[in-house]
Amino acid sequence: MRKYLLLIFLVTCYHPIWSQWFLNEEQRLERRNDSLRLERIKKQLSYLHGREQIDSLNLLSEMYEDFAPAGGFVYSADSMYACAAEANHKATALGYEAGMILSLALMAKGELLKGDVNASEALIKRALSYGNSSSNFTAIGRAYWVLSEVRIRQNDDFREVVECLKKAIYYYHLGGDLPAEAELYEWLCTGCTDKGDYEDAFDYCQKGMTLVKTPPHTPRKVKELRDLLYDMGRLYAHAKDYETALYYWRQVHLDEKLGVIFQGMGQLDSSIFYFQKTNSSDPVTKIESAYTYILKKDYKVAMKLLLDGFNMLKSEPESFRAPAFIALGGGYFETKKYDSSLKYATKGVELVEKYNSRPDMMGGYELLSKLYHQLGNDKKAYLFQKKYIVLKDSLLNRQFLWRLYANRKVADDEKRQSQIALLQRDNKIKAQQLQQESIVKTVLVGGLLLILVVAIFIIRNLRLKRKNMELQKEKTEDQLRVQQLHNEKRYAEFQQQAVKLEMQALKAQMNPHFIFNCLSSINWLIMEKNTEGASAYLTKFSKLIRMVLINSEKPVVLLDTELEMLRLYLDMESLRFEGSFDYEIHCANDTASSVSLPPLLLQPFCENAIWHGLLHKDGKGKLTINISQEDNILCCTVTDNGVGRKAAAELNRDRENTHKSMGLKITKNRLALFNEKKREQGFFEMEDLVDENGAPVGTKAIINIKSQLLPQESFD
Repeated sequence: MRKYLLLIFLVTCYHPIWSQWFLNEEQRLERRNDSLRLERIKKQLSYLHGREQIDSLNLLSEMYEDFAPAGGFVYSADSMYACAAEANHKATALGYEAGMILSLALMAKGELLKGDVNASEALIKRALSYGNSSSNFTAIGRAYWVLSEVRIRQNDDFREVVECLKKAIYYYHLGGDLPAEAELYEWLCTGCTDKGDYEDAFDYCQKGMTLVKTPPHTPRKVKELRDLLYDMGRLYAHAKDYETALYYWRQVHLDEKLGVIFQGMGQLDSSIFYFQKTNSSDPVTKIESAYTYILKKDYKVAMKLLLDGFNMLKSEPESFRAPAFIALGGGYFETKKYDSSLKYATKGVELVEKYNSRPDMMGGYELLSKLYHQLGNDKKAYLFQKKYIVLKDSLLNRQFLWRLYANRKVADDEKRQSQIALLQRDNKIKAQQLQQESIVKTVLVGGLLLILVVAIFIIRNLRLKRKNMELQKEKTEDQLRVQQLHNEKRYAEFQQQAVKLEMQALKAQMNPHFIFNCLSSINWLIMEKNTEGASAYLTKFSKLIRMVLINSEKPVVLLDTELEMLRLYLDMESLRFEGSFDYEIHCANDTASSVSLPPLLLQPFCENAIWHGLLHKDGKGKLTINISQEDNILCCTVTDNGVGRKAAAELNRDRENTHKSMGLKITKNRLALFNEKKREQGFFEMEDLVDENGAPVGTKAIINIKSQLLPQESFD
């Protein structure tokens, strides 16, 4: 249990969105200097003209982004937008393209700070519509930077955010703005660390450090170096290499982070010492230090710190408070207040799942598992324990790989440094030998020659030994890589065979279910004494079952074959229900003759539309199937004008014989395996159709199939 709580608190402590609280005295001095510089630029504006005035307005706008005056953060955003808007007006009148692009990007950032994401995106699109000449590179880089923040606010795929940041780095590199490049690498490092991509994060951090260490050493580079050192410490802390994390964090004077590290190492007195050196009114520090007191079993002090810190964060956005909910839930668990612990832990897990913070999710899942076990709900305890184990294995595997990666990097760096030191020492020895030769040249000529020969022999032997060791090491590494590739290949083959077997099992369930439904329909017609209908139905059924049996051994069939079976089924259902509905099938261009899919994939969706939508409708029903292909995706929609899902559910509750479509559930699983996805989102969704008054007018099912999973040779 102690180890579990340590995980929760360490994850909370490393959370980057709380970094705004860590302002040491040096940073506060920078804020004061920025304030003086801002006032100085405002006074100079009246003396400037043309491009110089536009550049100064854009600079002033950027400073308002980093500096929040007494009016508060909103006032800073308004001031930022106002300066950028004035710069844009003047740049447009002057035809100064670089000034227009940069001012539009800064206006977009101002709108983003005020919460208007759509307005911000529109301004960015305007900025990126201009040319990309050499004079515009840094301005375009700034536009892509703001676009990445827009994508973050829109909760877009993290890969899109990375793509925007990489484009920004590209243009800043072309424009020669090294500090901006370094800051963007720091952003990438932080984002990848949060997602658990430690290898990429390590590379981005190294690239940023290389840039900021390049002369000249400006104040901005010093600031970025401090941020990158902090990020490097985070990476080593995630890898549980606390000593190396201490090395980096001591360079940036983060006493509260040293307290966290000593906490993780079990040195509680040192942890309390560093926590007490920090600002006691800082809510993050309160939450971090609380666990040290929990380890010392001083629960009264620990809970006071947790509650104080949690209450101070109430005014912050929910993404800031998500780790605090889990931390407070852990504190209540330690004090055996399980109901309160469950309340906060549940809320915390809900938030961290929303923002896809996997380390926080892992801690939250284990806490909920422990809580439900204590509350006697072993079913839920097992569910969250299973989620915890899956996520833990994923994260720990990545952490282990990253540690190997980092250690290899460090070893290579140390080897290079050792070689440089050896060469420097050799050069120094040779210089001393030359100096001695000049002093006692006539006396020690023979001795010096002997020493030189011995030195060359020793160096040669050392180099040969080192070369042999390196060759042996490379050979061993190559053998390990070959073995690893072989193991990965075998694992991939096993996985592929498992998926095929699962698809066959689901199809084996689908065919009996489909035949059962058809036989039930024939039985119903016979019981209704509709011999002609039963005969016609049986004729179509025999043709349909022949096609089903012919295609039962095939993993996929051509789309036109699937549509032929579907038409037979719909004719049968229309016959059974005395033509109470019509149907239409629309297929774009040559899609039906060039695309394949699993057999009987669309029939359960049509069955669901008939039984739960059209049969309850007064009057003539209509079923429409549309099939199209776009961007290598086969899109199938099944639309009915029935009573809608809500009304159908209410009607079904009042009936004794409710038609339950097991086929729809089986088909969803088949579709998931065919698309190689574990969830429905992204390949299947249901949409309720309503009229202008909000009344239900039908239901639409949308099914998407990835084209790379449509093998054209499988139906031969």
